[in-house]
Amino acid sequence: MDRLIIELEGIDDDAVDGLIESVGEMAGRGVS
Repeated sequence: MDRLIIELEGIDDDAVDGLIESVGEMAGRGVS
């Protein structure tokens, strides 16, 4: 996952934050 984050550093922070939130929500549902 770290590698993915590093590759996304070129994208603006808002887009990255949105992506991380989306992934977190999906992961949260999966765990629940």
